[in-house]
Amino acid sequence: PLQCHIKTEFESETATSNEFLVTNRIDASLELNKQYLQPDEALIIKGHAVKANSLVADGFAEISVSDIVKTQYVNVEQGSFNAQIKLPSNTPAKTYTLQANIFEKNEKGDTTNKGVVEINFNVISVPSKLELSINEEKLPPGKIAVLKASLYDQSSQIIKENISVRIKDSKGRNIIDILVNSGENFDYKLEQNAVPGEWQIESSILDFKAKRIIYVEEYGAAGISLENGKIVVRNIGNVPYKKEIESTITDENGNAKTVTKKLAIDVGEEAELRLLASEGVYNVEIEGKKFNNVPLTGAVSASLRLKNQAGFLTQYHFLAIALFALLLVMLAFGLQRASRGTMKVKS
Repeated sequence: PLQCHIKTEFESETATSNEFLVTNRIDASLELNKQYLQPDEALIIKGHAVKANSLVADGFAEISVSDIVKTQYVNVEQGSFNAQIKLPSNTPAKTYTLQANIFEKNEKGDTTNKGVVEINFNVISVPSKLELSINEEKLPPGKIAVLKASLYDQSSQIIKENISVRIKDSKGRNIIDILVNSGENFDYKLEQNAVPGEWQIESSILDFKAKRIIYVEEYGAAGISLENGKIVVRNIGNVPYKKEIESTITDENGNAKTVTKKLAIDVGEEAELRLLASEGVYNVEIEGKKFNNVPLTGAVSASLRLKNQAGFLTQYHFLAIALFALLLVMLAFGLQRASRGTMKVKS
């Protein structure tokens, strides 16, 4: 723009006009139907354009939004223009700038007046998809399962929210309920005695749900230790431990005695293997595990006792069998005496 004035001279007289502005500027303003929009929503634009001399503009407007829609051209009539932009359904959530360039042209097509105006608007993040991932689908007990629950918006960007995750074992029992951060790994370590079979992992937030299946493998194993002169065999796997084991007792002279025992130990239970020998100090080996300088007493023998949460007779089933046999003997003896007339019955 130029700041100008007009000066006239006639003979000895001079006259100067007031200053005035020479410019091709068009002043414009914009109005939007909404400041915050969802993706796939329409943005309605109203514009006004006035030249610097206060006369309304007549021409056209070039309307664009950075990188998300094609440029639109609309007519400017009597200083007003209208436009509508449909946002793509995958428009990323952020602040955008809408720009309108207004032009007037002469008959030759040359631009005579022009102006530009900008306005900001925001596209909000809308949850669109929930995904649940796991590092491995087949895991042995004791292994760490790396889980990740991710909530995505319309442009596949992660939304930072808390997601509910539930893990159920193959028997349908709830093992854990926890809230995890969207898009972040969560480590869950399977117990050593985790029930084998198909486990369900479920995640949920709002109306979105995602589910994955993992398979916990069978794992048969036992831990062997020496406790108070007894060999303790613990089932540390997730299936019943059924095996015939050998234990070897070696005295100070190198004489060895081997005892074989069949074991059937349920998950989470243990068995005691009592080794008896004449008094002395021995080396004991069981299933490849060695215990040196073990003091033992008594005759060379072996006994097995299961330890669990069952009743007395279940834990000491050998004793139960012996008691039952004794009862049968006493009953037979009583019947024999009765048949000989030696049993008295009180009335």
